[in-house]
Amino acid sequence: MVVAGGSPGLAGACKIHGNVELAEKAIEHLIQLDREDGGYLAIMSNIYANAGRWEDVSKVRKLMKENGIDEIYRRPKRAGHVVSTREVFFDVEEEEKEKALFFHSEKMAVAFGLIATDKMTIIRVVKNLRICPDCHAAMKLISASFERQIVIRDHCFHHFRNGFCSCRDYW
Repeated sequence: MVVAGGSPGLAGACKIHGNVELAEKAIEHLIQLDREDGGYLAIMSNIYANAGRWEDVSKVRKLMKENGIDEIYRRPKRAGHVVSTREVFFDVEEEEKEKALFFHSEKMAVAFGLIATDKMTIIRVVKNLRICPDCHAAMKLISASFERQIVIRDHCFHHFRNGFCSCRDYW
């Protein structure tokens, strides 16, 4: 039900304690149980990064791409999402503004929710800042393209379902 944060038990403990070898064994077994859950690969990538094993990080990221994990970010674009950078006030090129939006906390939390929970789980995100227009538009498309319900609470509740938001785009 609630998704913001957390890791599968043993793999999460391996991350905390820096036990790369045990994490590799645990992740190997978890992947055999559920090949479509990219959350395990994301955890392993983070474990390798914490250990400074950058070559292994690259291998895991490549595997994630091969398995379609980055599909989370491609589907909204294919569904028509055009990034809106009008509220990014950094003095940088447009491409850098788009990258900054890519890493907004609610997008990251929803991406994790998509890879770490089953398809019937409602993804819930709580934040203390107003959701930006780009994230709001992206959440509508993500809810439709992944057939998932997403609830984001900022100063009000946004319930995204089938490409629509309960706020009717007025917040």
